[in-house]
Amino acid sequence: MIDVRENISLKDFTTFHIGGPARFFVEVGTVDQLIEALEYANNRELPIFVMGGGSNLLVSDEGFDGLVIHPKFLGFKIVELENSKARVHVASGENWDFVVRRCVEAGLWGIENLSFVPGDAGGFVMQNVGAYGQQASDVTTSVDVYDIELKAKSYKLKAELGFGYRKSIFNTTHKGRYVILSVDILLSRGKVAYIEYPDVKRYMEEEGIAQPTLAQMREAITAIRTSKGFDPDQRWSAGSFFKNPILTPDQYSRVREKIAIKFGPAKTEQLDELKNKFTRNPQEIKIPAGFLMDTLLHMKGMRVGDAEISDKQVISIYNRGKATAKDVIALYSQVRKLVLDATGITLTHEPEFVGIEEE
Repeated sequence: MIDVRENISLKDFTTFHIGGPARFFVEVGTVDQLIEALEYANNRELPIFVMGGGSNLLVSDEGFDGLVIHPKFLGFKIVELENSKARVHVASGENWDFVVRRCVEAGLWGIENLSFVPGDAGGFVMQNVGAYGQQASDVTTSVDVYDIELKAKSYKLKAELGFGYRKSIFNTTHKGRYVILSVDILLSRGKVAYIEYPDVKRYMEEEGIAQPTLAQMREAITAIRTSKGFDPDQRWSAGSFFKNPILTPDQYSRVREKIAIKFGPAKTEQLDELKNKFTRNPQEIKIPAGFLMDTLLHMKGMRVGDAEISDKQVISIYNRGKATAKDVIALYSQVRKLVLDATGITLTHEPEFVGIEEE
């Protein structure tokens, strides 16, 4: 039996602490409860929104005029395999950092650089979450889902998930069709730490650590993320708000020319260095949004109402206490225009927008 509540504030369920009420709201902990909730919405012709951990979300000030389903599926199991591998089966409602901590304690490598990322395991796959050289698509092998259209459970292999930069089928081509129930990830024993990112290298050098253990990697990543203002207990935000733009070679050439004219050879050289450092595929050139927003345009501290560009991590917008979704969108729009005018690049947002029309 499900307990459907009315006019529940959604800001209390997001790390941004922004958003109006859900007309109807229900938590589900089993597939049977999920089915009952979907039938409740269908019988009343209500739109539905499935809200996970609320860490990568911006809800409109008006809220959601339908049924918000909040999955609370729990479960965690490690299955040892051959060749020092292990399969970790995680229910989608498990807190992601809890998952990382348990795997680190079990001596399993592969997600330690994703420590202290807020949200749940379902969101980890949906957004193809990544940080410091690791991402969901590196370790995810399969996902159990509930297919809302077919009204049946289903099983998706990695090849079917459409992984890309901060995306999967769950937030693009098949958005709204599936509810993620659980995730299987493949981890290893005896691997070497990945410390190629500058922040991680700097931390290890300062601590005098040449070959970090799993525990030391987790400690380092947690400290780095905290220093950048990504502790949800200290600052209310949706984490990284701006995606790093991905350019074709032709687009990169045009952007490079524009930056050379406007900002000079030193900044152009920095751009080339960043391109070489962060690009894996020569046809998909990744440029850090932070370089555009901070190094070129010095946007830290920009503010609309109580929404402000973080002074610690420029790609993050945080809520100073009373920010509204309108404040955030206005600030987002200002940043996009300034970056577009200066570089020719259109920045996009990482959090999912609920009840907010895209430009």
